[in-house]
Formats: sequence, structure tokens, C-alpha cells
Amino acid sequence: MTDLNECSGSRCEQEVNKIYEYLDGAISKDDVITLKQHLTACSNCSHEYDLELMIRDAIKRSCCEKAPEDLKDKIRVSLDEIRTQS
Repeated sequence: MTDLNECSGSRCEQEVNKIYEYLDGAISKDDVITLKQHLTACSNCSHEYDLELMIRDAIKRSCCEKAPEDLKDKIRVSLDEIRTQS
């Protein structure tokens, strides 16, 4: 486990980036273990994690409206056109 005195600078910067990946479900199991250990030891990164959870929760609660089906269809058609042009 990381000692609080060792936790600063680039180490924390790396772990904060992993927080976003973790919350997006884009992190390996090994990195999850390392991140959780770091969050337990580092109050700064733990605070960043809690803050990001609160922000994401607020966004979810604020974005309850669903896009109209015709908009979804237009987007799908546009994406298909872009794919065929590539």
C-alpha cells in the first residue's frame, strides 16, 4: 500500500487518470486493485474520486430526457453514411 508521504505529483496524476478510466469501465482488473489500494492510502485522490462520483450522479439526474426516435434515426443514417465514405 502507498504511504501518504509518497503520494504526490506524477503518482497521483496517474491515479486520477485511472479514476476516470475505472468509472468508464475501461481499466484492467490489476489496475482496479492498484487504484483501490491507492485511494485507501491517499486522501487527495480519494477526494477526487468522491467528487467525480458526485459530478456523474448530478449529470445523470439532470439528463433524464431521452432523444426523440427520429433524431436517433437521423444520427444512425449519418453515421452509416460516414462509414461508407471512409
